Amino acid sequence: ANCAKIMPIQVLNRMGAGRMDHVVTAIKYAVDNGADLICMSLGTRSPLDPVYDAIKKAADAGVICFVAAGNAGSTKQLLYPAAYDITVSIGAINEECMRADFSCTGPNLDFVAPGVDILSTVPPGSYAVMSGTSQAAPFACGVAALILAHRREKTPGVRLTKADYVA
Repeated sequence: ANCAKIMPIQVLNRMGAGRMDHVVTAIKYAVDNGADLICMSLGTRSPLDPVYDAIKKAADAGVICFVAAGNAGSTKQLLYPAAYDITVSIGAINEECMRADFSCTGPNLDFVAPGVDILSTVPPGSYAVMSGTSQAAPFACGVAALILAHRREKTPGVRLTKADYVA
């Protein structure tokens, strides 16, 4: 099929906490099991070599990671892994297409997407209105899936690089 495959894998607990070795395992699992894109709504202030290495291996396999930039505001740099040059970093905008005050920003921010007052599912089987770059990242990854599927109509099985999405 020419469609793109996005695979949901939960690595953080209900409180949003988790271990980065679980992130590494999840990235490897997604790549090994045919994911075409990875969307991550998590971040840390410090770079971690094992996470970078897993993201690099994914990118080398044609699996690009779309990552929430972080919610520390405009005076803060992007969180990792969004700050890595091999990921596609996603900030948040409001209904007026203005950057949300909470959204991290900077010269290495790749895209912005809707991230303010987004209706979403929440455990255990309910809905809530939420704001954050974690709400914006899936919008951008979804658009990337459409781009990939469109490109595969002409070239089945094609893999795209970050440059194909951000150029």
